[in-house]
Amino acid sequence: MRSKVMRVLVVPVLAVLALLLAQPAGAADGPSVVLWNHLNNRWSVQHSVVGADFQILGTPVFRAGVSGKAIGALDDESLLLMPSRQFFGADKTQGTVSVYLQKKMVASVPGETPYAGIFGAQAYDFQDAWCQSAVKNPGSDSCTNYAVEALWGDGLSGPAGLYVSVVDSAGTWHQAVDSAFNTRAVPVGVWVHAQFVWDIRGINGTRDTIRIYRDGKVVARYSQPIANVRWLPTPVAVAGMHAANRLNRPALLVDELQVFDRAVTP
Repeated sequence: MRSKVMRVLVVPVLAVLALLLAQPAGAADGPSVVLWNHLNNRWSVQHSVVGADFQILGTPVFRAGVSGKAIGALDDESLLLMPSRQFFGADKTQGTVSVYLQKKMVASVPGETPYAGIFGAQAYDFQDAWCQSAVKNPGSDSCTNYAVEALWGDGLSGPAGLYVSVVDSAGTWHQAVDSAFNTRAVPVGVWVHAQFVWDIRGINGTRDTIRIYRDGKVVARYSQPIANVRWLPTPVAVAGMHAANRLNRPALLVDELQVFDRAVTP
């Protein structure tokens, strides 16, 4: 039993330690873990290791993960929700979201495959229960938190590939896109570690304001200025999926979610 427990804990614990130790030398203080959830099962998502607990909508499914189980969706009504103020750090101009991802289809194709969300928003779908409980953004047809989000886009309503968006108060979308994620370069059924990092002042003193790391390597970057980060009171969605009925299995599995209050790089 002891060896089994150690195998379950070693990967996420080492991942957290590696990110915390990655703070650049000379920083006034290090990053803090805002949220850490194993996403192992219904009990797990409602009992975070660090931070707030998720609300469950629908019936998400749990499959073999990096350590224990991972979460996925088989219908458009199943996802996790958390208030924005609890998901992100107090300084929303910078942060890091770390997850493990496993593809269950080769590519996201318009009109043919599901559109998988990772965090922030679920594409297209405006859940009744979700919208009734949320404070809506005036002028928007959605009640999701379109401020900082990451999805696996199909190239029609969003970029083709794994992308992260930061939206400013003027409604301008700033995006970094990992196009290779939408190809066989990232095999189906293999776990990869994805790290979404943003800092409007520049990540580690560089011009980059958004980066995506995959297995510790930069695979996408955005280097244009971002004036600010729009903030909405609406909830953050995790592991939601649009048009899930186009596939007989989850399009994407998500495991070991960690959110940091700083821009943390490997």
